[in-house]
Amino acid sequence: MNLPADATVIELGAGCALPSLALAGTGRRVIATDASPSVLSNIEHNAAENQVELEVVRYDWGDTLPASLEQALEASAPVHIIGSDLCYAGPGPQAALSAALKDNLTRHSPEITLAIMHRPHHADAFPEFQGKLHECGLEACEFKPKNDLGQSLWCQLTAGGKRSWPEMALFYWTVVRPTRFYRILKERS
Repeated sequence: MNLPADATVIELGAGCALPSLALAGTGRRVIATDASPSVLSNIEHNAAENQVELEVVRYDWGDTLPASLEQALEASAPVHIIGSDLCYAGPGPQAALSAALKDNLTRHSPEITLAIMHRPHHADAFPEFQGKLHECGLEACEFKPKNDLGQSLWCQLTAGGKRSWPEMALFYWTVVRPTRFYRILKERS
């Protein structure tokens, strides 16, 4: 998947925000979101330590969309939504994530691209996630991008030896590992 230079990337449930930090290092507009104020403070600290600029926004999937996210989704630049370990086997956040996608994140566009990185032992949570999306009136079409986003960023980050080995190892575990890409479409009524 080629990520356009003018793309805005929103990371949902960012946690330590490694994908956001890596993408912000490529000069793209990145908005890292999480519900926890202490996590957001940690993201700001990590961005400062790594000398990258990114926006940090509190967003709980059950809340209304913050103004900065609303503005990003209304803008003409393409928006890509990413998340790492957002779906779990058993009782996980799939219902809340599906509702947030329906009520907030697809409001301005009939289609968004969602990339979800996951650990292999969470792969069985995706059928439930697709079912929850369908219950919300959304359709998830999984696709294989022409160029893998993780591999593309891996090449950008490792070129020229700009990153240390620990940074590259963490990036590989977070972004290059298995990724599922979905086009989230509003179902026609």
